[in-house]
Amino acid sequence: MTQTNMATIKPNSQSKISNLNAQIKPQEIDAMVKQLNDGQLAMAEASAKALIIKSPKLFILHHVLSLALDGQQKTVEAIESYKNALKLQPNMPELLFNLGIALTQINELNDAADCYKKAINSKPDFFEAYGNLGTILQRQGKLQEAILSYQKGLKINPKDARGYFNCGTAHRDNGHLKKAVNNYQQSIALFANYTDAHNNLGETWRDLGDMPAAVKCYQAALTLNPKHPNANYNMAEFLVLSQQYEAAIAYFEASQFDDWQIRCLYCLYKAE
Repeated sequence: MTQTNMATIKPNSQSKISNLNAQIKPQEIDAMVKQLNDGQLAMAEASAKALIIKSPKLFILHHVLSLALDGQQKTVEAIESYKNALKLQPNMPELLFNLGIALTQINELNDAADCYKKAINSKPDFFEAYGNLGTILQRQGKLQEAILSYQKGLKINPKDARGYFNCGTAHRDNGHLKKAVNNYQQSIALFANYTDAHNNLGETWRDLGDMPAAVKCYQAALTLNPKHPNANYNMAEFLVLSQQYEAAIAYFEASQFDDWQIRCLYCLYKAE
């Protein structure tokens, strides 16, 4: 399961400075926003902090600071800044969404889920929030709730390949293997180069006992990404089961899994 990240939302300075006080010039706001948009995150952070001292209740300053901190992976500071921004605009769905992502990064899952729910309340068609809420619920073991959240997002945007992928992982975790196959196939139909979907589809076919279909999926994943760890390991395990020990060695090594060296030694022993 993977989360959607929307920490790149850019504020519009011209629409946010109606309550700008005389201590801050519009050009200062524009320069700060340009720094953020140009990826000069440390400079944007410094500019925002300096301007907040002059005007602590100006929303755009806290918004820019939040994004600048988030972009530098200063997660704890970013969380505090998002909260400060939300005190000024408590129902802004994108801010709630980004705060949810940041809280997830420090494993504050209940608070993150609350943020996604609030974002959805403010923006009912926010399919990305349904998706990220689903990942939280899945991590908490609430698989049926996670599936329902993914499905709500997919109802809004039926072309969301990531949504089908995540729903597939939840179905697989819940033992609904045929439903997982269907979701992975829908994900691949929307995004043919979705390497993880090819690999996970292969694992699900394996769990269903269809090894030829599984191998075909592993091969598709490795065609897209020859270094894909899971696909390499899965292919190696298939070759071991087929007693093709020498052929399995290269795949175990490419996987770089923790036990790859031990597995290679076993293959060398069996190949003698």
